[in-house]
Amino acid sequence: DTIDGIWTQLIDNSGTASTYCVRRASGTSLGTAALSSGEALDVLEKVYAQSTNLLKAVPTNKKAFYVTGSIWDNYYNSLAAVGAVTEQAYTALVKGMPMLTYKGISVIPVRVWDTDLADTDNPLNATTAHLVLYTTKDNHRIGVESSSDLNKVEGFYSRVDRKYLFSGDMKFGYTYLHCDLQTIAY
Repeated sequence: DTIDGIWTQLIDNSGTASTYCVRRASGTSLGTAALSSGEALDVLEKVYAQSTNLLKAVPTNKKAFYVTGSIWDNYYNSLAAVGAVTEQAYTALVKGMPMLTYKGISVIPVRVWDTDLADTDNPLNATTAHLVLYTTKDNHRIGVESSSDLNKVEGFYSRVDRKYLFSGDMKFGYTYLHCDLQTIAY
């Protein structure tokens, strides 16, 4: 799954020192407690600031912050507010913001990570509830054991459930192309 594939590999190859290829932003040990008000904004800045110049040089429309829903919600709440706030912040609360960006870079919630982290069988369950991955959109790849596996998908329509069902027997793998094009926080 996403945690055993992507995150286990990222964490195993990360560190705060410049000798690590995948950077873990220092000062971002997020743990399992609820985020404090505005904490996601602080984490996004640390992740951005501590990323490589190579990643910063990539055009903003070709990279993104992939985050858990908890990070996205906390960041959203930092931008939208009630009470004695700016008109723009109040309008954001009332009308919503369909897409969030930080320094022009998309902030994309991956809510399945929240679900996976809440699973007690998950290896990260006891250590973190919040994840941030800053990378290029094309840096992550999924592969199959054999290209012929792509043709081994069967499907049919179930009249009882009124659904299309598909079945396949493939072995999937995950990798990233360039380890220095990603910075993480967890």
